[in-house]
Amino acid sequence: MTIPVAMPPPQDADPTLQQDLGMPSELDHETKAGLQAMYGSEFPLLQAQPDDDDWVKWAESLWDRHTASVQSRLHLIERNRLFRKGVQWISAVGFGPWREPERPRDAARIVENVIAPALDQRIQLISEQRPGFRMRPESHAPQALKRAEAQQVAVEYQYDQQQMERVTRELAYWAGTDGAAFLELYWDNNAGIWYEPLAAPLGDVRGRVRRIEQIRVSADARASKKPWYMVIRESIPLAAAAKEYGTAAAGRMATSKPENIIRMGAIPSQRLGYLLPEEEELFREQDIVDRITVYCEKSEYLPQGLTLVTVGKEIQFVGPLVVGEVPVVRMTDGSTDPSYFPAPIMEGWIDSQMRINAVKSKWVENVRLNSGARLLAKENAISQETLM
Repeated sequence: MTIPVAMPPPQDADPTLQQDLGMPSELDHETKAGLQAMYGSEFPLLQAQPDDDDWVKWAESLWDRHTASVQSRLHLIERNRLFRKGVQWISAVGFGPWREPERPRDAARIVENVIAPALDQRIQLISEQRPGFRMRPESHAPQALKRAEAQQVAVEYQYDQQQMERVTRELAYWAGTDGAAFLELYWDNNAGIWYEPLAAPLGDVRGRVRRIEQIRVSADARASKKPWYMVIRESIPLAAAAKEYGTAAAGRMATSKPENIIRMGAIPSQRLGYLLPEEEELFREQDIVDRITVYCEKSEYLPQGLTLVTVGKEIQFVGPLVVGEVPVVRMTDGSTDPSYFPAPIMEGWIDSQMRINAVKSKWVENVRLNSGARLLAKENAISQETLM
């Protein structure tokens, strides 16, 4: 026996969410066309009743849309990172993997790595320079002077509390080989001063370093023009997801949709015959999930902006920009490239680095070939000028 169930009538998107975003409850045809042009046809608010899967698919579609635009840059970044590690006798065909060509038996391939010490020196100079904060009062009134003094103390306190010296060092490290690195600000509930009535910390702002392979931006972004939406994708352990979003949320990820859990292998990645540790080496033999964060700047169609956070296939937050701005800061290595993902300065050092390696390799080969009695047996190998 089948019991008929009355289906609810079709409705527009969630009016509460649209009100939080500053959008009208009913979207006309022109507004829908503008949203589709800006954010794609899979934008959830274009549908009648968007669910969690619609938001997740939209975030993934934004990521996939801009993957091809950074392919060449990411390919060169992999080479730069290998050069920094001392793997420098490499080449690639197209966008294929960087490999070391087959070497003749008697050939020497010496690496005199001068790039890594140069980049380390730049990091040391940056880490030793503490910025000098100076707050100027808007007038000479006593209240304005006290307000500026309080702002000065607050900024210096936050610089120390957020450990910006360590964060700046990490940003400079990745900017040296990638050209740019990013700092994402977030609210940490376990930070801040201890509040006795709550018997817990009050929380505070903290920063996470994002590498260039974790970032996708709108197509019109430049060094002098901010992107109007940004997508951040990273892999986090399931244990970290449980710590940040609660054990119940992590349990739903693992049980309701187990296909989202990826098991990282125990074998380290092999590149060019070397066992090279990667940035996520600690993820080995761990269950991980993808966390995608989408930030949309304020626009005509989204007056309050948009923030979307998905972990696995579940929404953790969707709403307006929390502080009214996209909480991501871009840091470069000083390159003059006007692109949003600029070519790093170290790419200009690669030709000189390869010449140094080639000259030293030839010198070693000649020493091997002509050392000992073989050198004395050659005609005019020793002359008066040589002895002098």
